[in-house]
Amino acid sequence: MDSTVGVYRVFEGGHQKISALVGHMGWVRCLLGIQPDQGSEGDGWLEVSGLEGLRGPEGVRAEGWKGIHVVSGSNDCTIKVWRLPKFRHEEWECYKTLRGHSGAVLSVILHNNFLISGSADRTIRLWSFTAEGSTWECTQILDGHSEGVW
Repeated sequence: MDSTVGVYRVFEGGHQKISALVGHMGWVRCLLGIQPDQGSEGDGWLEVSGLEGLRGPEGVRAEGWKGIHVVSGSNDCTIKVWRLPKFRHEEWECYKTLRGHSGAVLSVILHNNFLISGSADRTIRLWSFTAEGSTWECTQILDGHSEGVW
């Protein structure tokens, strides 16, 4: 495992690494794709990897995914929000780093208008965000767990 997330173009008979999401200082532990509104167009060219040690040798696959953001959680206690390029030749951008957990971020999910993260610090954090993703803030901390939250 390492601190990057590989991005691959998938085609029949193979795949080609096209980019890497670089910015975490610790192992990437979890990934989440945030889908656009239904009806948005996309060509489904994304596959994400980087969790070989956690989910098997093939990493995390998101083949056919048409999202606009990837969220990654790491051993460095941060969550990074990555803006996917509109065109394949553009660079990937980490445009937001969410801080607050004091342990590794073990899980991230999306529910309604909240990003929910679980951590080795035994807390769950609820993060609200605006529709365009420009503002992210922790709005609630749920504690009292006896172990890390997966």
